[in-house]
Amino acid sequence: MEDINTKINSYFSNNGVKDYENYVFNYIDEENNIVVVGLLDDSPKEQEKFKQTIINSNLIKFVKSNKFVNEDKN
Repeated sequence: MEDINTKINSYFSNNGVKDYENYVFNYIDEENNIVVVGLLDDSPKEQEKFKQTIINSNLIKFVKSNKFVNEDKN
């Protein structure tokens, strides 16, 4: 799980999130032994795009999310 999470973090550290606007967050859910990835659109098509672009693993659980808002800027 840590390897998968690290690869996701590395991808976004190197490429930024602006090139992949559907991504919101990722974290390790140790209780369930999975990596949770939040997407704005978590449709099967977008999940497949994430898997092909970033990393493909059966240990990833996709969830629908909203964009984070930085309250300091509002």
